[in-house]
Amino acid sequence: MKLHLFSLAAIALGALPALAYPQLSPKCAESISIKHPKNSSGVYYNEDCTTVYVLPPSNGTIVVSGLSPNQSLTRCESFERVLNIIEQNYVQADKLIKEYWRDSTGRKDNGSPLGSGSGLGGGGPLGGNRTGSNSQESEAAADARRARILAQYDQAMKLASEAEVRLDPFKNIEGATGQMTFSANWQALVDEYSKSNPEFTFQRLNLSKQILSYTRKLSSDGLNMPAAFKVQLPGLKPTNLDGSTVGDDANVVFGESMSGQVVLSLAGSCPFYNNAAKTLKSRIGGSELSAHFTPNVQFEFNLQTKRIYEASFNLGQLMKRIQESGSRGGFFSSSSYSKLLIEKNSEDWFKFKAEDEDPRFAYDTDSLRASVKADLINRVTRSIVEMNGGDPNSVPSPAAPGVRGAELASGAIKKCPNQYCQLGAVALDILNATFGSSSTNSTFINSSNYWSHESSEERKAIPFTGSYTFVGGQ
Repeated sequence: MKLHLFSLAAIALGALPALAYPQLSPKCAESISIKHPKNSSGVYYNEDCTTVYVLPPSNGTIVVSGLSPNQSLTRCESFERVLNIIEQNYVQADKLIKEYWRDSTGRKDNGSPLGSGSGLGGGGPLGGNRTGSNSQESEAAADARRARILAQYDQAMKLASEAEVRLDPFKNIEGATGQMTFSANWQALVDEYSKSNPEFTFQRLNLSKQILSYTRKLSSDGLNMPAAFKVQLPGLKPTNLDGSTVGDDANVVFGESMSGQVVLSLAGSCPFYNNAAKTLKSRIGGSELSAHFTPNVQFEFNLQTKRIYEASFNLGQLMKRIQESGSRGGFFSSSSYSKLLIEKNSEDWFKFKAEDEDPRFAYDTDSLRASVKADLINRVTRSIVEMNGGDPNSVPSPAAPGVRGAELASGAIKKCPNQYCQLGAVALDILNATFGSSSTNSTFINSSNYWSHESSEERKAIPFTGSYTFVGGQ
């Protein structure tokens, strides 16, 4: 059961210069080994690995101090009693599931105690075929025992659900106000890196967003009850319960230490309230705070990723393929053109490779391969036209077939399903009209029978996420 204390979103530093961007996978990082201090959650490098960007520490600390109680804390006893009922019944339900699991053999399920079906009658051990764990025991007795376990499980879940409904009256009650101080010692971590690895330059990794949240340590993930109503930090507007309200001009980095006022609910206050003495602790930290809450920061940062394609081609061999594709009805049919574009076995004239570092910035490889091929066929077309004394500019580009090209195609474009086929239809009419003689073919093949290489590299900054956890400070 998780009770959310509060969430805080903070916009951090702006965009980095292109050359200073940390890279997702620079090649130089493969041969580098650096010493990582304790409490490190990792690093990234720039392009030549001379600068190392340090992620926030894996752990920080938090202290709650100056707590001022509200009269509503007298309701803590009732509130905690309801929470205990929920806790006890969920724990009991978990034990019953494990007991049933141990008692069942010959299962066919997906590995989950509840199986793949919905509810207790699904495809798992709580609803599938079962045999007794004791081979001497009758099937009827085994089923009766398991039926009792299921009935106890249903009762525990029912009591837990009823108790959750009883929490509603407590949800909007303020319990206390105080100060919360967060510390991550990020710069200290950077300094440790620099001391252990003096040959590199270390600096913090710029963060674009941070969401600070706290959860009450309970056993059910199904309950969402905020344990704080508002937090006020320098440079930020007060957050609402879902953490979506952020100062428009906020530039906050939880790098070292930050303190802010917080308004706690009963869920956030009652663990530290003494019902007998009617007193609230004024300062909470260390293991006492960690025993009740799991505070953490979800952060976002940008890394530069790249995608590359390499194409090797032999235009002379391409011309031979065009000749081999000829037919009695014309020099080069649109169907032959389409086949050249989509076939992947073109090693005799075309080799292609595309790579990416992240699927969010990846090529549509088949479309890109066809596009590059279309451009190469376009080059052959232009060369043949020019060798025959024509105007190579009359050939439309593969990116956008022109009006003149459409006219030359004599209506063929209208019959083609896609842009590449359209270009092929245009190229077909142009080549048929200007091809001339076989000597032109031979001249082009002989002068172009060699391998050329082209490549393209594109870079883009895309967001990644990470987290670090706070423990109770002193």
